[in-house]
Amino acid sequence: MHSKIVKRKELLALLDMDEEFLALLEREEIISVCSEEGYSDEDADAARLAKLLMRDLDVNLPGVEVILHMRRNMIEMQHRFREVLEELSRRM
Repeated sequence: MHSKIVKRKELLALLDMDEEFLALLEREEIISVCSEEGYSDEDADAARLAKLLMRDLDVNLPGVEVILHMRRNMIEMQHRFREVLEELSRRM
């Protein structure tokens, strides 16, 4: 599964976010630049969720980190569960 690349300027405009907030997310390693071209769509989604949590729901930065970590774990578990179900289906 390949990830789409979102350019920095596009991400800032799409999320109506300022450079300082994006730099904070990078500094705290909530998102990372995946290449000189920009961010993965997963990082763009994490930035969107971080903005929602911090600015709209008043969650602090450590809370955002915990929520995003738990979310990544849940998504990973869903993928693994799907793989197990597919394998069981093939065997039947």
